[in-house]
Amino acid sequence: MSCTIEATSLAGIVKEDADIVMGKGFKVKLRGGGRMRKQIIVCLAMLLLISSLISLLMPQRAYAAASPVSVFVDFRQVPFDVEPVNVKGTTLVQFRPLFEAMGMDVSWDSSERLVTGTQAGLTIDLTINEQTAQVNGRAVKLDQPARIIDGSTMVPLRFIGEATGAVVYWDGTRREISVISEAFLESLGITKEEMEAKLSGDDTQASAPTAANPSEGAGNSRPADSGSPSSSGGKTNTSVAEPPASKDDRKPAQYGSGDYKAASGKPDLKKLRGMYTGMRADQYGYECGGLCMDMFTFFAGSIVFVGEPPYGGPETIDCERDGCQTYTIKNGKMQLNGGESYSILVTKDGKLKINNVQLEPVQPVAEGMTLKGEYIHKGYFGLAGVTSYSSDWTETLILSKDGTFESDDLSLGTLNSGQAVTNSAADREDTGIYRISGNTIILEFDDGQREQVFFEVLENTKRAKGEDLVIGNKNFYVDRKE
Repeated sequence: MSCTIEATSLAGIVKEDADIVMGKGFKVKLRGGGRMRKQIIVCLAMLLLISSLISLLMPQRAYAAASPVSVFVDFRQVPFDVEPVNVKGTTLVQFRPLFEAMGMDVSWDSSERLVTGTQAGLTIDLTINEQTAQVNGRAVKLDQPARIIDGSTMVPLRFIGEATGAVVYWDGTRREISVISEAFLESLGITKEEMEAKLSGDDTQASAPTAANPSEGAGNSRPADSGSPSSSGGKTNTSVAEPPASKDDRKPAQYGSGDYKAASGKPDLKKLRGMYTGMRADQYGYECGGLCMDMFTFFAGSIVFVGEPPYGGPETIDCERDGCQTYTIKNGKMQLNGGESYSILVTKDGKLKINNVQLEPVQPVAEGMTLKGEYIHKGYFGLAGVTSYSSDWTETLILSKDGTFESDDLSLGTLNSGQAVTNSAADREDTGIYRISGNTIILEFDDGQREQVFFEVLENTKRAKGEDLVIGNKNFYVDRKE
């Protein structure tokens, strides 16, 4: 007796000395009539076992190949406690993280089983298992209703995004959904139609920017501020000349009020002091050119300055002049009087985390410190790998022990946020002298221009001490390829 498996679409059982078909897709050929019943049963059992194993393994392979879907709002990833789910082609996500990432106030009426998201001029109401939602009181039919899955309230992502006027884009290769808000599009100077054309690969509506000036094309300009702690972006066109300021001999600390004290010991949320910085990825380069530097400077009396100080290091901050804010910390949230809120905690190993970014305390460097090395900063802008609307660049700063420097295409953060002491030397080669005081580096160019920006030597990195720096709001490092 022999058993042969063949692919087929037939079904049923033929009991003669011929074919025995076992369900969809498998057929047994039994040769040699008059075989014993026991032999037939053994053959069938073997094939049933093989069929069962294949049916078990195939779904598992398909599941393993499909990685979880990631969701980005204005190119910042939204953290969910429960992974997004796909219901008949509609992606459902946890309502609260999505609404909050989109800047909406959230409410949940348990008695009515009603989810509500509100922002200026917009109210969205979704009732659990109802096929119709309300947008500013107008009924809108849903492909899939909001529902409760594993104890979490899930809402249809595309409907929410488009109801707010956002662009919603699915990247099947990366399994990512990007929601790009109207406010963010406005900050980029791009219309909704232009962005949709770029994402679809149709660039006929706007020309692509050049690497030398990513702000060209599509009638757009680089965002000066996206509302994050790290407000300035990557390379910017600085062809508009400004008259150089007169030489300023003040020490950096003389710019400040004298209230700043450096952090020491384990951070205490009840009395935070000093400056903390941390890096996070900017996946598409729109916010800060690929790598964002979050900065928080805390003063006595629950006062904080968020972002890069306008005149150099934290010692230059004058809260009355520079716009510090008061804050309160409660239930893991830091609420600023300006309306912003951040998650905040101290980890078990004594690290400060704000918005899930681990921050390190900034320590003053030795007065008059000099360095030796060629430092680079690499950045990029746009949807690299998705459309042609992208560019990348490298900025170089060579520091010498004798206090001189050379620069190539240098564009420092204070220039991009409109707070530079004088004009920067971007998109050009230049030389000059530098000095370091506190956490401030002062670059004086040979043509009389001057830059005074934040400076930090990063510790706990893979590079040797002094080879990983923060200058302005950018990470400059010695590129050791060997």
